[in-house]
Amino acid sequence: MQEQADIAARDRKPRDWRGVYVAAGLFLLAVTLVLSLLAAQLMQELARLRSASTDNVQWQMAQVQVELLVLESAVDDATRNPTPATLDELRQRFDIFYSRIDTLRRGSVFSNVTRQAGARQTLNRITDTLNRAIPLIDGPDDALASALPTLKPTLNAMRDDVREIALTGVRLLAAQSDQDRQAFSSLLLRTGLVAAGVMAAMFLALFLAVWQFRIARIRTEDLQTQNLLYESAINASLDAIIVSDEKGRILDFNPAAEQLFGYKREHALGVTAEKLIIPKEDLQLHRDRRVEFLDRFRGSETNLSGRLEINAMRADGEVFPAEVSVGLIRRGERRIIVTYMRDISERKRAQDNLTQARDDAVATAKAKSDFLAVMSHEMRTPLNGVMGLLDMLNETRLTRKQRDYVETAIASGKILQSHIDDVLNITRIEAGVTRLNPVHFEVLPLMTELKKMNDPAAQRRGNTIEIRTAEEAAFFDQDRHALRQVLINLVGNAVKFTENGTIRISALPYDKEGWVEFSVSDTGIGISEADVSRIFDDFVMLDPSYKRTAPGSGLGLGISRRLVELMGGEIGVESAPGQGSRFYLRLPPLAVSEQRPVEVEKTESAPVPLEQAGLSVLLVEDNETNRFVAREMLKKHGCRIVEAHDGIEGVDKAAAERFDVIFMDVSMPRLDGIGATRAIREGNGLSRDVPIFGLTAHALPDERRKLEDAGMEDCIVKPLRSAKVREVIGMLMRRREAADNASSDDDEVSDDFNLIDHETLADLTEALPPELFQRQLERFKTELAESESRFCGDPEHKTDLEDLAACAHKMAGSAAVFGAIALRATLLDVESAAKHGAREQIAPLCTAARETAERTLKALSELTG
Repeated sequence: MQEQADIAARDRKPRDWRGVYVAAGLFLLAVTLVLSLLAAQLMQELARLRSASTDNVQWQMAQVQVELLVLESAVDDATRNPTPATLDELRQRFDIFYSRIDTLRRGSVFSNVTRQAGARQTLNRITDTLNRAIPLIDGPDDALASALPTLKPTLNAMRDDVREIALTGVRLLAAQSDQDRQAFSSLLLRTGLVAAGVMAAMFLALFLAVWQFRIARIRTEDLQTQNLLYESAINASLDAIIVSDEKGRILDFNPAAEQLFGYKREHALGVTAEKLIIPKEDLQLHRDRRVEFLDRFRGSETNLSGRLEINAMRADGEVFPAEVSVGLIRRGERRIIVTYMRDISERKRAQDNLTQARDDAVATAKAKSDFLAVMSHEMRTPLNGVMGLLDMLNETRLTRKQRDYVETAIASGKILQSHIDDVLNITRIEAGVTRLNPVHFEVLPLMTELKKMNDPAAQRRGNTIEIRTAEEAAFFDQDRHALRQVLINLVGNAVKFTENGTIRISALPYDKEGWVEFSVSDTGIGISEADVSRIFDDFVMLDPSYKRTAPGSGLGLGISRRLVELMGGEIGVESAPGQGSRFYLRLPPLAVSEQRPVEVEKTESAPVPLEQAGLSVLLVEDNETNRFVAREMLKKHGCRIVEAHDGIEGVDKAAAERFDVIFMDVSMPRLDGIGATRAIREGNGLSRDVPIFGLTAHALPDERRKLEDAGMEDCIVKPLRSAKVREVIGMLMRRREAADNASSDDDEVSDDFNLIDHETLADLTEALPPELFQRQLERFKTELAESESRFCGDPEHKTDLEDLAACAHKMAGSAAVFGAIALRATLLDVESAAKHGAREQIAPLCTAARETAERTLKALSELTG
């Protein structure tokens, strides 16, 4: 419709005839000039023809012959009767003939004849003959009479020359007459053509005049129609339209303006707008805006100000918000201002309501986030006590039934913790706080890790897991952690819903460039077509029976869908009941901002039993149950524990004593963990630079960033587990050992100091008599030598792991007695590897133990001399 309207508008637009009119006027002027020139030539030619002496010339030519005959007749009369009268007549005729010849020679009218060479010679001969006869003619009568017989033949001989001259003149005059007729005919023809052109131009001008009249009539009708349309549009407009001049006097006031402001049109015309519709407090602002608008658009024909918001006033004095758009039209020296105005009171109220609703929504979202954070803390705090106590209880002597009870309780606690994590994961993604961390990683290790994680559960259900990775998809740029989480969910579901079947995990290149398709296929129970569309919704459990056979909250696939969408990909499923399912996720490569080392995530850290770590620990925790759990876990590793009940107490104790590590709860009264950590780092206390580990139930990423920014090294999410405590203690011990090894390379004396705890050795020397001390020392050296040859003599030999662990444990205790801290730490690592079956780690650990033992024996020999 709009296109048709544009075409109709173009058709109605009048054509520009100014060029045609100018061309026609120039053409008419040129034709008039040419016609004027031709008319002048015609009049000149007519005048020439009227004054032409052609007939006189012809008469003169013919009269020369007549005068010659008359002269010859006079000579004959004088010859017969030579009387004075006849002689005088002869003389008169001679003079007349001579006069005729001289006129032919000298007259301008005979120039065309005398210009002819033959005619001129003939005239000269005749003149010469006449000149010779002049003395006789002018002489006495006797002489003339006596010469008459000779004069007669002379005149007879002249007759042919005179005839020739006459004929030449006739021919020339005839040719001249023909030329004159042709020239006059050509002139008449040109004049006729020009006259015809003038007539054509006149007809063209008449046609253009008629056409222009028709166009003018159509334009007049269009203008009348447009005026009616504009008038109807203005009158029917829902917006108030006010037309005014530069001084603000109202020139027009449409019905909508009457309704909006409460003034009649006849009352508003001629009155300045600021007196009617502008509040008094805004008069100066209105005047400044009008001046600025007029100055800004002074040189243009038409301008619009855009939309403005002002305060307007009705006839009853009510002030209301209005939206205004101002147009400026220039007509000659005058400028007309057209103002479009509408009442936006309802819109303002709606905007205020929306703003309030948005603020309420933001407040609700914040309250939700705060609620989840508090609930996370409140749920994880008791869960921390339960799981910690269960871990410690599980490490005591229990009957088989009691151990089953404890393990069942631990499994239930893990399920509860998983549900809490799922809810918080969804909240994090929907809140937009989850950030991707793209890295360049190898796909096969990830697939192998997934297989190892799920093999035990799959084997319990009689399933086998197969992996397949295409060469084109060997490496990928994506968020490895998010991808791993999605695949864990998919493989876990496949294991739960498949029995005595096969589960295939594959990574293949996708059709789109750089994309990779990861898929998890199984031969399980499958999914109906009706359920496929809702399988990725939250809290969806397809059948109540699944609640009994496949525990879960129904959030795993919902979280997976959100993570895949966050990674820029798509997730879907292909399935049929009884034929298994194939879940796929297709992901694009993401830009890796910087090369980061790819860390392979471990499903569960191997426990590191360090019963004699001897670390000095500051435990800052306000909850008695959590302090009890953490205290008991740390005691198992031989740690010396100092407790603080809140942040302020923790800051004071950290300033007064040097600790090896600080465990800091985050949510505490008086001063929370973040504030306490900042105070420790910014202060000058003895523990300002020791590692601080946060203990928190707040699992959100922004909380973790706050803890790191405050100065915490890492964050342990509650519930606190024994494995995590062992991991932290082991990391600190390995860090201490690395520092000891680094310092031993720089200074031999320092090496001895790091190998041996001199204070422990000195205390033992003072407590035992010298003989007993020497015997115990020699016994330790002998045991160490025997033990070294026993479990480190042949690293490739398949040693009994239990005996190796027992031997390492025994020797570590003996090393602790004599202060051999480096040897003790190495032997404890050997014990840990042996207990957990890490055969690939035993050989290098045995080598390290042997080297450390040699250096320890040397150091003890030097110290005990």
